[in-house]
Amino acid sequence: MTSRPRNSWILLVLGLAFALRVVGLPDLQLSGDAAWSVYLALKDLPALTLATAMDSHPPLFYYVLHAWMAASGLTELAVRFLSAVFGLLTVTLTYKLGQRLLGPWGGLIAGLLAAVSPFLVYFDRMPRMYSLLALLAALAIYLVLRLLDRGQVGGEQAPTPPPEGKNIRGTPPYPRPGGASDMGERGTPPYPRPSGASDVGELGIPSYPRLGGASDVGEGGAPPNPRPSGASDVGELGTSPYPRPSGASDVGELGTPPY
Repeated sequence: MTSRPRNSWILLVLGLAFALRVVGLPDLQLSGDAAWSVYLALKDLPALTLATAMDSHPPLFYYVLHAWMAASGLTELAVRFLSAVFGLLTVTLTYKLGQRLLGPWGGLIAGLLAAVSPFLVYFDRMPRMYSLLALLAALAIYLVLRLLDRGQVGGEQAPTPPPEGKNIRGTPPYPRPGGASDMGERGTPPYPRPSGASDVGELGIPSYPRLGGASDVGEGGAPPNPRPSGASDVGELGTSPYPRPSGASDVGELGTPPY
């Protein structure tokens, strides 16, 4: 199916959701938790706030129901109709979420499932806070997706590619110090050559400077340790062995002088 669902089908789903939540409401009688919600909502706001402090549910739904009953009256249909409105809005948001995530047909199927869900229909016919909870959950998910589409999360703009001539953090690379060689492999200048430094090593940075009396550059591109006074020839590892003390014998098996 590549075509988009007709608007009449979407209206049919919303009409079905409305009928399942509203038909027969005047014939019901308040009892149990539903009657408790109406009892709390009839109090004035200070007394309502104090009463909900001892209840297991937060007071937002009771505040909304208090204002709703003040405007619509105290009838079976009026006190239950508020939850039906919340349920209808939840079905609408579920359709929008499915449309955004799964496409037009996915949104229609998601809205249909929410419209006929026994759990949602049951609580959308009762003056309790569960219908408002489902609505706020769907609204939170919808708003998060909108923020992700805009590239903003938590009020911060998503990162953008750095401008030309700047690194990934959006700041220019470090300036070349005096005497610095060409730019290294990562696009930043290597360390400056100290006075007397040898040629640049394998990693693109200058080797250590030759000390007085140092031999040629070793295998790693850095000069070996300088020969101390009285040192013998360079050992197997490219570094000078310890100096021969007075009366010392020839160099041992490992290329270092014996004790």
